[in-house]
Amino acid sequence: MPAEVHCWKTRRVYADIEAEDTAAASLRFPNGALGAIEACTAAWPGWQRPVEICGENGSAMLEDDHLSHWDFREAQAGDEAIRGAKVDDAMRSGAGAPNAITYHGHLRQIQDLIDSLLEDRPVAIDGHEASKAVALIRALYASAESGAPVPLAAKWLA
Repeated sequence: MPAEVHCWKTRRVYADIEAEDTAAASLRFPNGALGAIEACTAAWPGWQRPVEICGENGSAMLEDDHLSHWDFREAQAGDEAIRGAKVDDAMRSGAGAPNAITYHGHLRQIQDLIDSLLEDRPVAIDGHEASKAVALIRALYASAESGAPVPLAAKWLA
């Protein structure tokens, strides 16, 4: 979790909607690492949503639900299996066409819940882990409203 976030949000294209269509945030982690989040539903034509994690020992990139890059300084035994994982073509982000978003992400979550009950195992993402995402989102919105950086204090994790 970041120690501090600074976020900006705006409606640049879709002025008649209730929420922002563009947001950008800077994140500072407890160890000094920096991160960024960019989100936009107003960009045309809309590309796959990338998630990039880059560091001094390696980098990985997820585009929608496809792992497009997995490159590390030192190879590990499981690298090829990770690179060879199949893409679920049913998953679509709706980038550039919100009506193209599918229900398959929700279907996966519901199936994981069912499987966890049948297999007597924890769900893949439990309530505690999900609450971290909620805390981050709350802090991002607080920063965007105040125009200032916001520490991710314990109050956000309540």
